[in-house]
Amino acid sequence: MPERLAVSFLGCSAVPHEIMYLAQNIRHDEEDPHQLWYSIQRGAISEFELEKHSDNTSNKQTDQAQFLFLVKNISIATYNNVVSEYSKIIGPRNYSKQLSNLAKLQFVVPPALLSDNKVIAQWQHLQKEVVKFIHLCASRGLSISDYKLSLPMVALPRDLLAFDFKTLQSFLDSAMCEQSGWEIKTLAWELYEVMKTEFKILSQRLGIKCWENRQTVCDESLQAYNQCRFGKSVRPHQSSLKTMLPPEHYHQTTSVSPNYRASSEISSIRTTS
Repeated sequence: MPERLAVSFLGCSAVPHEIMYLAQNIRHDEEDPHQLWYSIQRGAISEFELEKHSDNTSNKQTDQAQFLFLVKNISIATYNNVVSEYSKIIGPRNYSKQLSNLAKLQFVVPPALLSDNKVIAQWQHLQKEVVKFIHLCASRGLSISDYKLSLPMVALPRDLLAFDFKTLQSFLDSAMCEQSGWEIKTLAWELYEVMKTEFKILSQRLGIKCWENRQTVCDESLQAYNQCRFGKSVRPHQSSLKTMLPPEHYHQTTSVSPNYRASSEISSIRTTS
């Protein structure tokens, strides 16, 4: 069994080639990522060496600083999904290093499977068959791109994720929700806990989209809303917007902003102060 998914904070950077150098080394080398980031920040690695890992369009600063996180034991499927949607600066994952030692290949195990011995036994059998399949494809000279669809649940020992703050907000808004898949939700909560430790003030602006500090509403199904562990008293459901908003601000379209109440409260505070 692979170890549980874990996240730690590395630092912040607005320089793409620093980020890409860090990502490539985390993926392919054995050096401690925290020590590597420290070396980058104190200038121990030459600018020429850093720029070798960036393309012609990414050697200038980004619009916003990127929060850099080391993530361990995440499935290829979840990692690629997050990178493609929220952490695009990192770039695609090269699988060659991961597949260089099939004996060490491990797979992420959904926690729900662990309570059923028959199911977990079948899952372990499936893992062995996937390894056999990968070995067969490699022995036949096939490219990894031809058989990578067999890899989604393979666990990545470690990799890098980078988010600007607005993108991190957007990711956590939905990924921390009870309705998210188990692994994406685990990743989101790990990121949130790290941010609470590293950035106590900034983290007050993070959370699920329907938490009071996010000033929005629950847009999941009413059944999911009623079953949510956070309780109905914490935030409203979108179906209640019509009764909450004054008639002149309600329309029969989806254009009603869930931030209306927050804006009203801010205006009221400014008026009375």
